[in-house]
Amino acid sequence: MADLLTRPLAEETLAAPSVLELRDIVLDYPDGVDEKGNPRTMRALDHVNLTAGRGEFIALTGASGSGKSSLLS
Repeated sequence: MADLLTRPLAEETLAAPSVLELRDIVLDYPDGVDEKGNPRTMRALDHVNLTAGRGEFIALTGASGSGKSSLLS
């Protein structure tokens, strides 16, 4: 799973409204079929919430396939 790293903000930045807000984001990708031929999926994002304020710097880290690029798309 991806980790979210943030840095502290100045007080005036904390009072500013959010510039970006994501709520309950879920993303599944097709992942072949099971032994009965039913489609399988792989969950890349599982109910992700993210809020970014003006001037805030956010870094997403995580393993390959953990949903970092998908979240930014």
